Amino acid sequence: MVLLLVSVAHRAEAQVATPAEVSVAFSAVRDTKNDVNLPQGWNVGAAMALVHDISVVAEVGNNSRRIPLLGPDGQDYLARISVTSFLAGPRLTARLGRAKEFGQVLVGYVSSAGSAFGVTDTQGHFAIQPGAGLDFGFARRFALRFELDVRLLRRDANGNETGAQFRGTSGLVYALRR
Repeated sequence: MVLLLVSVAHRAEAQVATPAEVSVAFSAVRDTKNDVNLPQGWNVGAAMALVHDISVVAEVGNNSRRIPLLGPDGQDYLARISVTSFLAGPRLTARLGRAKEFGQVLVGYVSSAGSAFGVTDTQGHFAIQPGAGLDFGFARRFALRFELDVRLLRRDANGNETGAQFRGTSGLVYALRR
C-alpha cells in the first residue's frame, strides 16, 4: 500500500508546473464597450512554480490600432488607440496528454490611451483577467502557447462603465529549468 502511494505521489510530482518560464506572444484584443478591435499586440510574461501545479505569473502587454480619419480641415489624420497592461496572479496547471493546460486569474493595472487631431487622453483602470490556455511542448524546453482571456475593467475615475476586453494570444514559452 505504501509503495502504491509513493508511486502515485511520484507520478503526480512529474506533472508539476515548469519551475520557471518566460513567454512571448502575439495578441489581439476586442474591446466590447467601444466596439473596437486592437489586432496589433504583444505580450511578455514570466512564471515561477510555487508548489506542484501552482505558479505565480507576471505579464506585460500592449495592443494598439491606427484608424485613418478625415480631419475638419479635409486632411487625412491617424487616430491611435492603445491598451497597455501590467498584471500578476496565480496559475493552476495540469497535464492533458502531451499538452499542458492552465487556468489563471491575474489582477493589475491597465492603461487605455487614444489620440487624434493632436489631443491624447489616457485613463488607468484596475483589472481582473481570468483566462485559460494550452501549451504544446515541441522540444525539451520550448512550447507553443494558445490562450484566451477576458479582462474585466473597473469603472473609470468619472464613474463611466468600462466594460470587458477579450484577448487571444499565441506565442512561444521557454522553460528556464526542467
